Amino acid sequence: MRGPDEVDCLDLRTGSLVWRAPVPPYTGHLVVDEDTVLVGGWRGYTALRALDRETGTTRWATTARVATVRPAVAGGVVVVGALGGSELRILDADSGDEVRRLALPEPLTDSDHSPALVTVDDDHVLLRCGPRTIRRVHLESGDGEEFFRAEADLTPDAPSVTGTLAWVRDNRGGLTAVDLTTGGVRRRVGAGDPPVSGVVAAGHCHVAARRSGVLLRVDDDGVHERATALRRIGSLHALDPDTVLLAGAGGLSAVRAT
Repeated sequence: MRGPDEVDCLDLRTGSLVWRAPVPPYTGHLVVDEDTVLVGGWRGYTALRALDRETGTTRWATTARVATVRPAVAGGVVVVGALGGSELRILDADSGDEVRRLALPEPLTDSDHSPALVTVDDDHVLLRCGPRTIRRVHLESGDGEEFFRAEADLTPDAPSVTGTLAWVRDNRGGLTAVDLTTGGVRRRVGAGDPPVSGVVAAGHCHVAARRSGVLLRVDDDGVHERATALRRIGSLHALDPDTVLLAGAGGLSAVRAT
């Protein structure tokens, strides 16, 4: 997003502008899929609209303003749900038409700008429900099941998915790696200064970070901590197979993961 009223698409190799699309002020939410860019629906300020990723032209838009958590896209459908709502809506990614609605046994968490939904594969999403639950939904069948229930209250955002693991943050500052196949716990990072959103796979380890500026490398030997140049980290992102990008109050920092 660039400013309050347009979306810019840039070439990653050159930084040059590919296309620019006007959007209403306070649009919020930006989700990019293989051929679709979703914008809108944040706090109910605007309609939800789908832009063509190659050209930036509007493919469809809802007729009214929509209040939704950050949408997820998987297998040709868009998943939306109201903050604190008790159902999910499944929309066709090409037309925006509603395909089905799914009832939830616990309400979606109020995650504001953070994702409450995360795509696992073409037929599954994970979502944060209630104070301690991660739920898995099968998009084609509409079936849902409890994937993981924590022993302590969780942060309101959805887990980070890396390969076969879902990384779940709790309110005590802990981080738990859950096996996507079995739902069993594979690794726990002890409570402390809260880990930021985002876990990435790098080589033979996984990398996370704490807000205080500490990088965490998790491997078969345990959890290894390393101080960074940033005093406060806001989020962590994959940059390349061996490097992570840290965003924080002191700016951006690219750090070797191993």
